[in-house]
Amino acid sequence: AYSLSKEPSKVIIGKGAKIKGEITDAEDIQVDGNADVTLNANSLVVGSTGDMKGTITSNSIDVWGKLEGKINVIETLTVRESGIVSGSIEYQNMDVKLGGKIIGKIKVSEKIKKLSTYK
Repeated sequence: AYSLSKEPSKVIIGKGAKIKGEITDAEDIQVDGNADVTLNANSLVVGSTGDMKGTITSNSIDVWGKLEGKINVIETLTVRESGIVSGSIEYQNMDVKLGGKIIGKIKVSEKIKKLSTYK
C-alpha cells in the first residue's frame, strides 16, 4: 500500500543542472548548479558551484557560491569565504566570513514576516 511520507521535502539542483521557474513547498533547498527561480523555503544552501538568481525568501541562507536578486532572509544570511551575494538584500542577522562579498542594497529588518508555510 502507498503511504504519503511526512518527511521534510528537499530539493537538490546538482552541479551542471539548470532550472528556471518556481520552487514551492520545499523545506530544504541546495543549489550546486544554475537556478533562476522564485522560491520560499525554510533553508537554502548555495554550494560553491552554485549560481542562483531570482526572488528568494528563506528563513536561513548559506552561500558558498553566487546568489543574486531580491533576497529576504527571515533569520540568518551566512556568506562563506567564496560566497558572493548581490542585489536587494533584507535580513535580520548576517554572518560574512573573511573573503565573502555583499554587493547592492542592504537593509537590516526586524519586520520580515515569519514563514508559517513554504507555499
